[in-house]
Amino acid sequence: MHGGKATLAVRRGRECLRSALRAAPLRAAAVIALAAALSAGSATAAQASLVVTSRASIAYLVAHTIGGFEEFTPPAVPTYSDVPIDHFMYAEIEYASYREIMRGYDDGCFYPEFDVTRDQGAVYVAREDAGGGGNVPPGPPTPSFPDVPVAYWAYDYIEYDLAQGIFAGTEYPDGLFHPDHLLDLYDAAIWFQNASGVYVDPATIPPGGTVAGSIVERYSGVPIGGATVIVCDGGSHYYSRTTALDGTYSISAVAAGPSYTVCASANGYFPTAGSGMAVAPNEHCNVSLALLRDGTWFEDDDPVISYSGMWNSYNHPAASAGHLKYSPQAGASAYFPFYGTGVKWQVAKGPRMGKARIYLDNTLVGLVDLYSPSPKLLTLSKTGLLRGERILRIEVSGLRNPRSSGYVVDIDAFEVVP
Repeated sequence: MHGGKATLAVRRGRECLRSALRAAPLRAAAVIALAAALSAGSATAAQASLVVTSRASIAYLVAHTIGGFEEFTPPAVPTYSDVPIDHFMYAEIEYASYREIMRGYDDGCFYPEFDVTRDQGAVYVAREDAGGGGNVPPGPPTPSFPDVPVAYWAYDYIEYDLAQGIFAGTEYPDGLFHPDHLLDLYDAAIWFQNASGVYVDPATIPPGGTVAGSIVERYSGVPIGGATVIVCDGGSHYYSRTTALDGTYSISAVAAGPSYTVCASANGYFPTAGSGMAVAPNEHCNVSLALLRDGTWFEDDDPVISYSGMWNSYNHPAASAGHLKYSPQAGASAYFPFYGTGVKWQVAKGPRMGKARIYLDNTLVGLVDLYSPSPKLLTLSKTGLLRGERILRIEVSGLRNPRSSGYVVDIDAFEVVP
């Protein structure tokens, strides 16, 4: 594998690993076991293909293959606000920038933890091999890859790399380039080796720490996709990610530090933060957070509301959203967490309704008689509370008004007073 040539068994195995990588961003232990079992003596290369290449890793490959890094003196003042002098890849990132192989973003950050896609990796290695992006010639009039048309932003770079043999040993069997796929570290090392003649073992590239986990709604456990996760130490180390649809996130290339805080926020939720934690090189930290739903109106079937005991659904045009939940079972309860200064309970009264016990933060605040000779909707409220997070519990008491023919308690909707 040192020479960049993989056996057929390993190549097929690495294709399986690529598929697993695209399907599962956090990569289960079973996939790692598959990597180890590909073939005897090939575990290092196979496992490397499970590691998504970060911008920091690309900077390391540039610094250790292009030449001149040993004589380079990093600047005393950092070029990028998120790569301080004590960053574990500071010298490599500054060198890759100095050689104009990599650049930062318009906001002044480098984002060393960002994943690198195959088209981005092709641009970096082409700049190194050609001696700068300006030396990369226009690509041929006819595309070599069906999924990389002439108008594609990285077309010239990808065609240049192909012509120089830089992709040799890493081709996909379907004849496509897959420019938007994540670039695995094994392929990145092979590309830079083919360009420079210098092999950098992926196992020797400092990965930094990894912070990963999931963001869910606090009480329902429903995953929150599109949430913003920030990992910072209160100083110059700051990392950000957006959760996938299943609520998961993973941030790699995190600089070692004694105390990081993980914060999460999302539209429609109250932000929250985890306590300080230490991040060490090569260490995987799992941090999951739960956000409380923000909002003022919650229907009976909202996942934030949890039910214990037997509850049934009932459709009626007079109910909010045309439906409500009800239970005649003594002890059955509905739990509604909220953040505000008060809460309103929209409920139906009628000839079969019983009495409900009302708890606020596990403290009994009253017994409400829901009997009425004729059906009607009303709103019961508790206001004037100190603003904060609270839990309202509605319990079927098993008691009733002597004139009532049943013990039913219902939940139509809740309204939060901010």
